[in-house]
Amino acid sequence: MRVGWIEDRTGARQWFRSVRARLSRPLPLKSAGITLGSVALFLLFLQFVSGALLTVYYVPSWSDAHDSVAHIVTEVRFGWLVRSVHVWSAHMTVAIVALHLMRVFVRGAYARPREATWWCGVLLGSLVAGAAFTGQALPMDEEATGGMAVAASFADSVGAGALVRGGPYVGQATLSRMFAAHVVFIPGSLLLLITLHLALVGRHRLQGAETMEGSSSAFPRRAALSCSGALAVLAVLAVAWPAGLGSEADPLGTAEHVKPMWIFLPIYQAVKGIPAWAAPLLLAIPAGFLILVPFLPWRRPVLAAGAVLLAAAVALGVLGAMA
Repeated sequence: MRVGWIEDRTGARQWFRSVRARLSRPLPLKSAGITLGSVALFLLFLQFVSGALLTVYYVPSWSDAHDSVAHIVTEVRFGWLVRSVHVWSAHMTVAIVALHLMRVFVRGAYARPREATWWCGVLLGSLVAGAAFTGQALPMDEEATGGMAVAASFADSVGAGALVRGGPYVGQATLSRMFAAHVVFIPGSLLLLITLHLALVGRHRLQGAETMEGSSSAFPRRAALSCSGALAVLAVLAVAWPAGLGSEADPLGTAEHVKPMWIFLPIYQAVKGIPAWAAPLLLAIPAGFLILVPFLPWRRPVLAAGAVLLAAAVALGVLGAMA
């Protein structure tokens, strides 16, 4: 009776049946890596949950942020584990989203009629990277203040330095903006884009399975197995290598020789020795390429160009890590 009452008012059972039917469609023959998107979604869910728990104790203050993170790690019960899950799942999310985009690119699944799905995925990847960067700034250790200073300097080259800093210098206003972006604007945008992305995937179906009918439990089973594997890897990383916390930053200065998160190492290395006005081109060129990809008819040259950009990014990242 209770179930019927809920169903009459919400239609929850019908909705779950509809989702189950979509997930149970047959898989295409070439389905290697097809669950990467599901794993990324699962990791983002863990990010939301662990991040919400951390905000209970985190203090977004220039003078108290570092102490609040130290309190979480050393005094809050299982606080170190929650933070480790949040940090390591962020790294894994960035990596999985990048692999997912590369798979879609290599398979040409961005072509008509999936252009909007591709652009939505590229935006999601950018937001995930933005979440990683803004999250790195919150502990207020030397790495955080160094990263904020680098971001403000880069923003200066496009006339947005004051917008990032919130004033003439990196300070409390900068931290407040990073915090607001990390816990409000980026998560909200992610939820909207994920909903749109899933709706577009449901509309156009998986590449290679557009005309396949019937039902199969292969995808739900494979997705569950992939997410379980990701959870196992995350558990090992979080327990064996707990997320560290650097020394408290000097509020009157900027730490030297601080490197950004690994995903930003290519940009970090590339901006060395080039004029400030040329720095935005480092983002504009690959971003423009990704936007225009669905309109480029030459399959092999497009793949070659993508391979060159990827190889350049990897090479610059390695050089940045070794510098």
